[in-house]
Amino acid sequence: MAQAPSPADRAAKVLADARAALGGEEKIAAVKSLTTTGRTRRVQGDNLVPIEFELAVELPDKYMRRDEIPAQESDPTTNGFNGEALVQSPPMTPPEPRPGMPALPVAQFEAMLKQRALST
Repeated sequence: MAQAPSPADRAAKVLADARAALGGEEKIAAVKSLTTTGRTRRVQGDNLVPIEFELAVELPDKYMRRDEIPAQESDPTTNGFNGEALVQSPPMTPPEPRPGMPALPVAQFEAMLKQRALST
């Protein structure tokens, strides 16, 4: 009785077959950018809200995701990075300070956002 391949061996074969179907390692390595679009849903309260998205990647260090929620009358949002710079549209604004508290300096808020982006 032949021994079944391990899950890791099966996964490696599936990935190798997929890479071959895409044209092989040389063709895959030549890819410099890609764009895709799709639809998904997000739970919001008791509802599933449809989202249309676009992903754009420019290797090695640029990524952008644009989300549009047709059910809401709001502008699309864009998040991503360009090298080490966070890209966000509309840009996040610092939270309103509590009464009697000083406002958070913009530079400190931007540093906090950058640190958060690097830690995820």
